[in-house]
Amino acid sequence: FGGILERTYFYAKFYRIFMSLTNIWKKKHLLGNILVLYTMIRNVTTNTIISSKETVCRNVFSQARGLMFRKKQNLIMRFNTERIISLHNFFVFYPIDVLVVDKNMVVVEIKTNFMPFTFWKSSTKGKYVIELGKDESKCNVGDLIKTSIIQ
Repeated sequence: FGGILERTYFYAKFYRIFMSLTNIWKKKHLLGNILVLYTMIRNVTTNTIISSKETVCRNVFSQARGLMFRKKQNLIMRFNTERIISLHNFFVFYPIDVLVVDKNMVVVEIKTNFMPFTFWKSSTKGKYVIELGKDESKCNVGDLIKTSIIQ
């Protein structure tokens, strides 16, 4: 049993070191190469925090996966240009609220109660999509949004 305990201790220590380095990188904003980031979203118009922990999807693969087969969490998708947003909710087993945000970080459209295994297409163009748990949006169309990563 000694070998198993030593290996477990080593892995736990390695994990703690890795997480502390990750926190240092976050504080210094050396996040350019990391594909999944955590941030906070704030509604500047009403001065409220929408979400204290968001996953940011910066590449095509993380955007394609989205919330599929994941536990409840909030998500930000950033696209290169403004466009009509088309989403599906396949293999997401809970309803969500979707905020479509333009390049100026203004909410241009809100889809509430986006049910599992359905499709949705926005009527306005957006550069960012924020997926939140049902009834967590705390926003209206026209509100200004700010995050710690995406400015």
